[in-house]
Amino acid sequence: MTDTPKKQARECLLTRQQIQQRVNELGSEISHDFAGQRLMLVGVLKGAATFVADLARAITVDCTFDFLAVSSYGMANHSNAVRLIKDVDPPIEGRNVILDEDIL
Repeated sequence: MTDTPKKQARECLLTRQQIQQRVNELGSEISHDFAGQRLMLVGVLKGAATFVADLARAITVDCTFDFLAVSSYGMANHSNAVRLIKDVDPPIEGRNVILDEDIL
């Protein structure tokens, strides 16, 4: 008998506490690396939104965040083209930017 998607979703690889601990560690590392500098987090909608918010709370340096949205045409038209649906609002030229994306 094969596992149904619902049953597979119940397997937990990391606890909520483990994830929060790692986000806090990343926030500390980023705060150390960018001490005294301004930073902008850019998240790719929609998957990275929660992570960007959690990470921003864990960062102690001056930090703002914004989002961009993309659409991949994928295999539907045999192209790997990516279309930018929403760009970041403030200019990022000359800024320290960390791009957070949910698919690796």
